[in-house]
Amino acid sequence: MTSILAKHDILKLIREKPSLVEEYMDLEAQVQPNGFDLTVREVALLETPGKIAVSNDQRVVSSLNQLNFDRSGFIDLMPGNYMLTFNEIVHIPRYLMALATA
Repeated sequence: MTSILAKHDILKLIREKPSLVEEYMDLEAQVQPNGFDLTVREVALLETPGKIAVSNDQRVVSSLNQLNFDRSGFIDLMPGNYMLTFNEIVHIPRYLMALATA
């Protein structure tokens, strides 16, 4: 059976230990009827290709160029590949799953 968490379920899980979500910016604004909005802490442009491999000695980590927010809190993004770091720390219990959409 599949179900989606309601707002009251999300808030209950946030009050538990470990909390479903830590380091949130504004709980009232971020918790939604059936989800939780994450906020962006950092944005970096991936400048070089990376490589995923079975062993560490074959892996290649992309070089990053950290971008800065302007005075209004915006970053203008050109087409490309970016890495986002969120403010929130999310702890998903074993009996739940998460779905991220844009």
